[in-house]
Amino acid sequence: MTPPSPRMNCGSRDFYFFPEDGREDGAIAVEALSSGRNFIAEVSTLQSGVWSARAVAEIELLDPSGYVTDILPPVSGKVYMRTSTDCLLELNLVTMNISVLQLPDRVRTGGNFKLSCRQDLGLFLIHAEGALFTVWHNEKGSNGKCNWKLVDGPVRVHEAWNRGKDVEVLGADVNHEYVFLALKDPLVLISVHMTRRTEKVYDNMEFHYMDSVKISPFMMIWPPIFPALSDENNQEGHLL
Repeated sequence: MTPPSPRMNCGSRDFYFFPEDGREDGAIAVEALSSGRNFIAEVSTLQSGVWSARAVAEIELLDPSGYVTDILPPVSGKVYMRTSTDCLLELNLVTMNISVLQLPDRVRTGGNFKLSCRQDLGLFLIHAEGALFTVWHNEKGSNGKCNWKLVDGPVRVHEAWNRGKDVEVLGADVNHEYVFLALKDPLVLISVHMTRRTEKVYDNMEFHYMDSVKISPFMMIWPPIFPALSDENNQEGHLL
C-alpha cells in the first residue's frame, strides 16, 4: 500500500508518477503552484515507503496567471509541463531548475497542440491548424538552446477536410505510431497511423463535449492471456 502522499499547499496542482514496473519505490510527486509572479515546483520521491523531503525549483514568469494544464511523466530526468497560458516549462529533476521552452514559430497562436515524449528521443509537439497537423521534435543544441525541428507534416486529415472542419489535437501513443484527433459538433474521434497515413474514424460517440474526452494510449498483448483459475476460484456459482 502506498503511504499517505506528502502534504500539499492550498491551491496547488498535484501529480504522481510511478515506475513502469509497478514498484512503489521511485514514485515521484510533483506539486505545481503560483506565488505572485513566480511559478514553483516541489518534488518528493518515495523510497522504502517514505516520502523524501521536498526539493524546490522556482522561476519568474512574464504571465503568472497560468496554471498547469498538462504534464508528462519524467523522461531522462526531466518533467515537461504546459500552462493555461500556453507556456512550456522544463523541470530538471537532477539540478532542480525550471526553464521556459519557446514554441515553434508556427505554433505561437491558437494553442491547438499537445506535448508527447519518447524515452529515447525526448520531447515532441503535435500542432493542428485547420484540417492539417504537424509534428515537431525538440532538439537541444550544444549550447543548451531549444531548437524545434519539423519532423512530420503538414499531414492532411481527410475526414476533417471532407467535412470542412478543423481538427483538435488529443495526443499520441508513446511510439508516435498513432496521432489522435477530434472534430466538434458532432464529436468525432480520429486516429491516424503515421506510417501508412490511414485514418480510423469513431463517429458514434456517447460524449458530447471535448472536455469529456481523455486519451491515454497504451500497449498490450493481443489477444490477452489470462491466468488459469485455481480450484478454489473455479467452484460452481462463481462468475467468470
